[in-house]
Amino acid sequence: KRPTRGFHTYKGGLLNVMPKTPEESQKAKANNENSPLLRLPRELRDRIWSEALGGQTFNVKGVGHRSPASFDGGSNAISLLRTCRQIYSETALIPYKTSVFHGGYYLRKLCHALRKIKPALRQHINTISISV
Repeated sequence: KRPTRGFHTYKGGLLNVMPKTPEESQKAKANNENSPLLRLPRELRDRIWSEALGGQTFNVKGVGHRSPASFDGGSNAISLLRTCRQIYSETALIPYKTSVFHGGYYLRKLCHALRKIKPALRQHINTISISV
């Protein structure tokens, strides 16, 4: 049984965006009906999401001996994923599918940073680059 508060993730790490209560279901339906953005055809919304979230470069950071590896970069557009459940469900994979994950000269740090990304998201990464 899902918890009544907070959020629930699937085993792979993606959020389960299904409303938990009748009130949340009603609110989600109202959002879909009242939002000019969410009333647009899905194909058009997908183009908007790709323009807003796609084509970014995430650089590995934490290149010092003791600093943890993670990615830096991208834009504040990632905050779009937190606006509502429907937008999250439509956009969660776009940054992984369309962005470049760049490791510079630090291949070991790049590998470590990639391992920190949840498998359900990591499997959608298409472009990884390194410097030689």
